[in-house]
Amino acid sequence: MALGFVDAIGLLGTGLGIIQFGLDNFVPDQEDAKGTIVGIKGGDGSGASDTLGGEISKVYAYNSQNVQLGSAGGQTMAGNADYLTFTVDQDVPGAQGQYIGIQNGNDATCISWITVKMFDNSLGGAWTGDIGRFCGQTWFESQEVAGQLDDGTVYRPSCTWLDGNHDNDIPSASLKFATYAYGNDTSHITLDQDACGSTIFAADEGEITDAPADPSMAKRSNLIPRARLPWMEKKLIISNIASHSATNLCNSETSWGPDFASSSDGKLCDMATKTLYTLCSKEQIDGCVEVDTKPVNDAAHTASVATQKLSVAKRTVSGPLKSYEETAVWAGDN
Repeated sequence: MALGFVDAIGLLGTGLGIIQFGLDNFVPDQEDAKGTIVGIKGGDGSGASDTLGGEISKVYAYNSQNVQLGSAGGQTMAGNADYLTFTVDQDVPGAQGQYIGIQNGNDATCISWITVKMFDNSLGGAWTGDIGRFCGQTWFESQEVAGQLDDGTVYRPSCTWLDGNHDNDIPSASLKFATYAYGNDTSHITLDQDACGSTIFAADEGEITDAPADPSMAKRSNLIPRARLPWMEKKLIISNIASHSATNLCNSETSWGPDFASSSDGKLCDMATKTLYTLCSKEQIDGCVEVDTKPVNDAAHTASVATQKLSVAKRTVSGPLKSYEETAVWAGDN
């Protein structure tokens, strides 16, 4: 957990909260840096077969007049929860990057957060995946800790999906946000339509030349039926994190990812059909589901079988519901 914090806006579930973003999550000082430094954190799905981390093809920085200062070349995340650092090659190194553009490649990425540090090592705010979630973008849960809420509880932002070629029907390939809009200068505003106006999402994998200014452009419908990736069909995530809710995930029209079970609300969401089941461990009711996990391949992976209990002719009958080749268990807060 970071020892220092900076206030930033965050969205937790359906309610708002001021977050204290961990300073350790910002890019460390770079001795040879000659421009704005941008750090991008990928979502964490815990497991070798999933791909919440993808390719960031380009990063741009702009001054306060929205004039491009420079750009940084592409990098690919090595795996889940990877953290990429981009140093923008600026013609005027000391100029502050007050707008940041992120361009994703053809390998879908779920971004948990973006941090910005200026050439003079001043902090430029933090963008989180909760902003994309609130503003109508495709999203999923993540277990990565970004900081803490103002009441002292751990803050884990959702991640927002970007994809350059849209082969997964993710509508946005790039985003651009005002660096200081979500930093300590605006920590007491509400995350409403105006907040969405500080981020632009675009379908094309290319530079967004406009500056974020029009809220109606930022918050738009993203309700496109999308097939899941093959690894998502085979994976189950079981979360013991108190802030996670399978009910919220299932009821969201823009969520996308593998099946998800949550101990906090005692529910299992079939993300392919957005069907919600009650876990028998939570409540013994007709149609409840039991999840049995066991290690396979010398404990390198954990498989699961979901069995549903149904009342038939005055007796309870258990039948298979779904099976998973891989299971990830997310630990709760200590």
